[in-house]
Amino acid sequence: MRLWKEIYRDADTTAIKETFYNEEGQIIAIAEKIKSEENDGGTLQVYDYSEQHLRIARYQHGTSTYDAFLLKGRQLLGTGNWHKLDEAWHIREEKYEKGMLIYEQSHSVRHNIKTSASYEYRDGLKVAEKSVSEEGTVLRSVFTYQYGVLESKTTFRDEQFAEQVIYLYGESKLLTEEQIVHKYKDAQYLAQQRKYFYYDDKKLLKTEYYGRYDGRMILYKVDENIWDGNVVTELGSFTSNADFITGYYDMEALYAMLRETHMEYEIAHFDKQYMDRLGMDIQTKTVKTYDHMNKEMAVAYWHVEFNEVLSKMVYRNEYNEQSQLEFVISYVDNEGRLEERDIRKYYYYA
Repeated sequence: MRLWKEIYRDADTTAIKETFYNEEGQIIAIAEKIKSEENDGGTLQVYDYSEQHLRIARYQHGTSTYDAFLLKGRQLLGTGNWHKLDEAWHIREEKYEKGMLIYEQSHSVRHNIKTSASYEYRDGLKVAEKSVSEEGTVLRSVFTYQYGVLESKTTFRDEQFAEQVIYLYGESKLLTEEQIVHKYKDAQYLAQQRKYFYYDDKKLLKTEYYGRYDGRMILYKVDENIWDGNVVTELGSFTSNADFITGYYDMEALYAMLRETHMEYEIAHFDKQYMDRLGMDIQTKTVKTYDHMNKEMAVAYWHVEFNEVLSKMVYRNEYNEQSQLEFVISYVDNEGRLEERDIRKYYYYA
């Protein structure tokens, strides 16, 4: 059974999304309509297939293509050349070879911006990737494997070394560490590090984030998942601004970045003692409850210092006989009183 319609409603808005398929089960169009007190709108995506090529054209409410689809609907789909590409606000092109994506191009027609990416494979594994940004910057990545498992990803910007990510694994090929290497002048150095820890059932238990600051690696963030049956408590601790200021070779390199971005006023603030002085000054806590289909039933956000709930959402999930989601009703839990926020309904082809 394939999903063909989704309906979303809240107090102010109704949104309908319909997905259309051809006889081979490929998506040939996605129509979205939005209605609110202020205005009506919508978008239409049209999928055109030809051998190993796919083109997705996106049209907005008010174009003749969109209006024609509203008038005639499905009978237009698959007939060819019924929609006007010069009306599209975005066009995406994809090319495949032996079922693998080898090229994609994104064209924002309205802003005349093009980006592209190409991919190379060996034995079914991606070994190279090249992308061109709207400014013309070329990023090229090379992937290496050991026994079919990703070992490293090395990225070059305009043929100059930019970054290398090294992946380390433990038992059962579970990812245990990522090492991110950068370059400063002629020196390559460890800039960031992530370590992963697991429960016996392979669920993620904890992630530790390390960043280079003043020439040394410092633990600046920890995410932890504490499971109790179908309930997980997500605990977070991190140092303010650490994501922004770590990863540089030394303080000189950090301060050079601040000057280049016109943030010289922050240099005195981010001194050599900054990380040690603050420690992990931010604490977060989120408690999530899941149903038998691993969908969220409740999410509560806590104030760690005061040990009280800041806000809580409750979800009523209903499934059909095929265990497919039929609808979700979202409620705001206001001190035990449930107030409906929105509803989502799902419809499937038999």
